Amino acid sequence: QNTGRLTAIGLAGFAVTAVMLMLTIDNTINRVFRVQRRRTLLQNVLMYWTLLTLGPVMIGASLIGSGLVRTYLSFQLPESAPRMAIAISGVLSLLLGAVILAQWPVSSLWVIGAFLGVDLFFAGMSWIGVGFSQKNA
Repeated sequence: QNTGRLTAIGLAGFAVTAVMLMLTIDNTINRVFRVQRRRTLLQNVLMYWTLLTLGPVMIGASLIGSGLVRTYLSFQLPESAPRMAIAISGVLSLLLGAVILAQWPVSSLWVIGAFLGVDLFFAGMSWIGVGFSQKNA
């Protein structure tokens, strides 16, 4: 009983924080580009709702795309490059994107930050390996 209330409070807090963050970013961009005419409240609500719902879908799709490209390009590298590490990084990105899309919208609350962190770690380590291999070549 209390758990359900805590979940509802947490989701409401998440939604309020997300809207406040987007409103701050929107106001800052409007100031930078000296926007004279502001959007209406309805336009802002629709835009923020679209970003919150389609953002995770776009991240999942981009992870799948980058995973496919990374995996393909890993086999185009010379023998001295760490091709296997880059291929694993690509496959990992592909799988993470598939998990995000398969479990959407639930996954948008926790998966994105964790998986992007893991993906960036493996991608960074792979490219460090490429740099070392090219230095020694």
